[in-house]
Amino acid sequence: MDRFHKAFEMAVKAHENQIRELTGSPVIVHPLAVMGILRNFGIKDEDILIAAVLHDVVEDSSITLEEVKKEFGDRVADLVDQVSKKQDKTYPIRDESGVVLKMADLIHNGLCMPKDNEKKINNYIRRVDLIIKNYPQLMNSYPEIFKYLKKILKKVKALR
Repeated sequence: MDRFHKAFEMAVKAHENQIRELTGSPVIVHPLAVMGILRNFGIKDEDILIAAVLHDVVEDSSITLEEVKKEFGDRVADLVDQVSKKQDKTYPIRDESGVVLKMADLIHNGLCMPKDNEKKINNYIRRVDLIIKNYPQLMNSYPEIFKYLKKILKKVKALR
């Protein structure tokens, strides 16, 4: 079985019977959407795409970072660790790949943002503003994903 299938199976198991608060849909939809966003913006790096599928498994289930590392290697585990909620408030993310993964995560979260939750909206705006402020150099490396993140940010700001 290839690494993508293993990642998908791990994510499905980790998110079994979990419902996403923002949308009411199964949680597994979110990491698959994040991977799809990355693919749509031309990201082909297998480790980044696998980390996208697994980015919430450690924080949302009993799966440990060590299990991710054992199954998928140091880099995937590091990327999952970089974008986990425990890292979310601290920034900086340790490398460019982690930032790109976080931008895709934020794009999908912004697309799902409810109109009636000012706390979530304000938190989202703060997180996106931190990415834009702390990683302006990525506008040159990944201009399309940066541009789209700013577009989603504008739409979320309009919800206030």
